[in-house]
Amino acid sequence: MEPSIENLTASLQKHAQIFDELLSLIPPKFYLPEDGDKKTVNKRFMKNTKKDTADKQKDAERKTRAAAKAERLDPDNFKTVQDLQSKKLEQEN
Repeated sequence: MEPSIENLTASLQKHAQIFDELLSLIPPKFYLPEDGDKKTVNKRFMKNTKKDTADKQKDAERKTRAAAKAERLDPDNFKTVQDLQSKKLEQEN
């Protein structure tokens, strides 16, 4: 014997009403953000934030090292010993 559509609808409405009553027992400050300028979020809910910032720092360092290496190995910036000595003499004078 299958339940009728009216019985299912009534059962769903009863469960929805009970669920709404349970939600009304929880203060909204626990599940709604506060109105205000401050965005205070409990740190325990912010997973992997240290890992993300560390990854960003490592990526930035990696890029700067790669740029420095490319600058150092660039053939247009290659200077001979004679060029460096003449530049040093010019700075001394």
